[in-house]
Amino acid sequence: MTDDTPDRRRDRIERRRTGSADRAADGDDAGRDSDADSGGNADSDANRGSNVAADGGGAGDAPPDAPEVSASARDALSLLGRAASVAVQFLRVFARVVFIGVTVVAGFLSEGERDGPFANWFLLSGSRWAIIGALEVAFFIAALGLAFVNVIGVQNSGFVSTMFSTIIAGLFSFVPIVITVNSLAMSSLSESLAGITERIDNVADFREQIAALDPELHVTPTNPAAFVEVVTQLLVDAADDVEAAAADLDDPADREVAALLSRSRGTARAIREALDGRNPAVFDLLVPMMRQDYAEYVNRTRSAKLRHDLPADADAGVAELQKLLTVLDVTRHYFKTMYLQQELANLSRLIAYSGMAAFVGSVMVIMVFAGGFPPGGPATPVLLLVAVGLTVAFLPFAILFAYVVRIATVIKRTSAPGAFTPNGEQP
Repeated sequence: MTDDTPDRRRDRIERRRTGSADRAADGDDAGRDSDADSGGNADSDANRGSNVAADGGGAGDAPPDAPEVSASARDALSLLGRAASVAVQFLRVFARVVFIGVTVVAGFLSEGERDGPFANWFLLSGSRWAIIGALEVAFFIAALGLAFVNVIGVQNSGFVSTMFSTIIAGLFSFVPIVITVNSLAMSSLSESLAGITERIDNVADFREQIAALDPELHVTPTNPAAFVEVVTQLLVDAADDVEAAAADLDDPADREVAALLSRSRGTARAIREALDGRNPAVFDLLVPMMRQDYAEYVNRTRSAKLRHDLPADADAGVAELQKLLTVLDVTRHYFKTMYLQQELANLSRLIAYSGMAAFVGSVMVIMVFAGGFPPGGPATPVLLLVAVGLTVAFLPFAILFAYVVRIATVIKRTSAPGAFTPNGEQP
């Protein structure tokens, strides 16, 4: 008890106070450490929560995107459906137009309708370049329309290159074959020296026979148009002589002779109207001469001479009519030979020129599409390029079609000189 002095008690009290303060400080530090750990854990949890929320938000955003993808797919399918519908409708209309056109053309060009203005223009008198131009324009419009509706796969560069490569291969076969066939056809017209001499002598004799019919005509002209004009004038003069000599014929004979004279004058008038003072080409002379049935006219002259007792002058005049009609028939076939030589040579030249243009055009299109579809997307100039390329490649075939139609028509309508007239030659 003696040790428990006031000083010692004060010391113990201060030590207790100091220990309490230390423990309080330690507790505060521990609390702060605990708060810090709790805060870190909370931040970590918050970060994990935000990540989870972000993931969850991404997963939650997926469903709104999925309808957008589906809508895009539906739009694409709808667009394809509309394009297919337009393409089908276009092809249907195009097929109907082609069918109607072929039917109309076939009707016009049939044997029963070939004297119509369109048939005559298309087969004979029409400009071949006008027909070629019409075919080219129609083909260009068709190719451009099919390219616009994507029936022709312009966006597929491989298809375009393959298509024009095939065209080039076809041209290498088509052009030489056509030129060779034309050369063979013209080579059959070549003759030996003796054959050429005989042919010239025959022509000279023929011209002398014509000159002998007119006392005032010493030499017939070498110009085809002038020669035909001389023959037709002689035909008109002979008809006038027969009419004057047969003025007192009985009724049956008079009617038959009058019909014969009318036919003869009509033949001469039709040919001379085609000349009209001009100097036309051989083909322009050939066309009006093809429209006359010379075999039938010659047969009528023979019938008039044999069935009726004509006066001497009328009989001689009818015989001269018969000879002149035969001269026109021979002249028509001679001009046909000249025309075919010129036309086949011209056709070979045009096929060679157009074949070269088609080849160069096809090569240029292949070069454009060699590296894939041209830059800039499926623009109109690219469609125009393909359509123009196809149109140029079609040019040799259009030329062949236009000229062969006329050549075949001329050959068919002048195939049988003499006393027979096949259906194809009847005017």
